[in-house]
Amino acid sequence: MNRLALIYIISFILLCYLQGHQKFSVNKTPPFVQEKREELKSKFKNPAHVELLLSYVAGDYRRIPKDVKEAHKILGLNHLFTPSGIHLSALFILFFPLMFWLKKKNRKGHFLFGTLIYMAPFFLLPTFYAAKRISLLRLLGLWKTISPWEIPFFFLFIAAFIIDFFLGGYSASPGSWVYSFLFLGILFSCEKIPKLFIPLALLAGQILVSYFQQTPLTFIGFFLGFILTALFTPFFPIYFAYFWLSPIIPPWWGEFFIEIYLELIFFAAQLAKCSGYYFSSLPLLIIILCLTLSLPRKLKMLSLILLFFHSEPLINAKNIQDLRSKKIMLFSQAKNK
Repeated sequence: MNRLALIYIISFILLCYLQGHQKFSVNKTPPFVQEKREELKSKFKNPAHVELLLSYVAGDYRRIPKDVKEAHKILGLNHLFTPSGIHLSALFILFFPLMFWLKKKNRKGHFLFGTLIYMAPFFLLPTFYAAKRISLLRLLGLWKTISPWEIPFFFLFIAAFIIDFFLGGYSASPGSWVYSFLFLGILFSCEKIPKLFIPLALLAGQILVSYFQQTPLTFIGFFLGFILTALFTPFFPIYFAYFWLSPIIPPWWGEFFIEIYLELIFFAAQLAKCSGYYFSSLPLLIIILCLTLSLPRKLKMLSLILLFFHSEPLINAKNIQDLRSKKIMLFSQAKNK
């Protein structure tokens, strides 16, 4: 069994477990976030921009307007509402030039500076477990450079998640831990796979998540979301800087860059809705797994054919309302009989 199939299977089992054991709790807004909200409301013209900035930087997304949440959901961008590995990686980019220079000039300095940077979230962000997971991964990757053994990155990924599990990352946020395991696992499993295959592997992961969340997917929404997630990387350091330095930075600086990114999300969401919807199902997941496994070529071709016939009724549906009305009509007919 290849690594990618293993990640899908383990994630499926973990998501099955979460369905019956996940607990939901409402956390109170930290005082400093509430104070920042009041400060930004007096500076920003649009209240939605305030809530979006607070969600991206501080993870407080409960007051985001419904239309903004819906646009993020269509594109699979809900993960941006919680500070995680993407946010931390965006900040680490600021240190890459210095890290690159040290790697060439002073290997020992590169190792010590990298260790200091990657250890910082464990002390400065004690409750941001997703961010600490990424730091742990980068820390293990840095230590790999001085190791006498050639350790594949996939095994470093497994080691990081095992360590994080025992450090309390899973118990603090089971859903975040499982989703991180799924999508990071896909990336590390595709280490020796052509780069063009990676978006399709991530799409399969999104289909797996939508099966348990019971939400429809758009045909191009995931790919547009993939592009917007990449665009988030250069934007986030600006949001982060404005959040903490708002008293000395002009208000237009923060709101301008929030507005640009939000308009791109609205445009992409409208485009995605025009492409139509489809639902994830167990047969679809089985077919995807068959395509992932090391099976004979004829069996894989059969899986593709079955995938087409499985998807054909959904492709012909004009929109999700038509699809729902058809399901309701069939259910009523069966009940009358």
